[in-house]
Order: sequence, then C-alpha cells, then structure tokens
Amino acid sequence: MEMDTQPRLQIRSLALLMESRFSLHPSLILAITGLFLGSCVSQNQTNDSLRLYALDCGRIEIDLEKFTQGNEYDGQKRIVVASAFLIRHPEGDLIWDAGLPDAFSEPEKLDTDVPDHMSVPTTMASQLEKLDLDPSDIEYFSVSHSHFDHLGNANLLADATFLVDKDERARMFRQ
Repeated sequence: MEMDTQPRLQIRSLALLMESRFSLHPSLILAITGLFLGSCVSQNQTNDSLRLYALDCGRIEIDLEKFTQGNEYDGQKRIVVASAFLIRHPEGDLIWDAGLPDAFSEPEKLDTDVPDHMSVPTTMASQLEKLDLDPSDIEYFSVSHSHFDHLGNANLLADATFLVDKDERARMFRQ
C-alpha cells in the first residue's frame, strides 16, 4: 500500500494582516491544533474536506506600556488583529473566536462611540458571504477566552452550538 503524503489541511486567509509581526497566542495554537488532531481525516477524504480560514474581525491599537511593570515600552503602540477562525469540516463548521462587533464597521450608525483605537474594516458577515456562508450556517462556536475582542460577533452565531469549558461559562455568566 502506498502512503499518502499529501497535506490534509489548506490554510486560507481572507484579509491581509496589518503587520508581518502578527503572532497567535500559544493557547490558541494548541486549541486549533487539538481540534484538527481530534478529527483526523480518513484516507478516503480529499484534501478539500478540511479547511481553515483566518477572518480579520477588527483592529485594536494597544499601548504596550500597559503590559509591563517597567518602562521599556513607554510611548510604544502596536496594532493587533482581532481574529476569528472558520474551520470547515465534513461534520460541521466551527468558528473559533468572534472578533470585534461588525457594528464597529459603521460607527456613525451606533448610539455609542466606538473607541478611537478600534476599527472593523471588513465585517465577519461579509467575509462569510464571500465563502457562500451565512452566520446561521455555522454549526459550532467556541472561544479561547471571554474578552470583548473575542466575543464581538457572538450574537451572529446564536444558532450555533456554543462549545465552552464549564469554568469559562461560569465566569461569563456570573452575577
């Protein structure tokens, strides 16, 4: 029997990242890797049966000095991308994290101000539409953690099954 050495995963990006220094948090890498390893592709499936898309769901300009006790980053800022990831799988599509709210793309229509240091150049909904998907088509939704820049479009995924750790869920819904 001949061994199949073709890659089983295609990674596609819908948006250019603002900086080449973009990096993923290690826990996010581990979680995404675990999702893939836990759902291995059989020899009969094609390379197109499993896909990962990086969605650009907003930008945040951060003050680096807030992340250190020293003064080595005083006055330094960096723009980070609030990403979401779409995993297309034969048994259902999953979105991991939900970025900033799509509503931030049109701040003039909001009843409140969008902070100057946040923007959404391209909405999650429009990026899904380019893939012939509607948010209601997504079967599963999960988050790395419950910060605002990871939950911004959770309302778009209300029809999805929400996969969350028991402790994280308790933290999210505490009173």
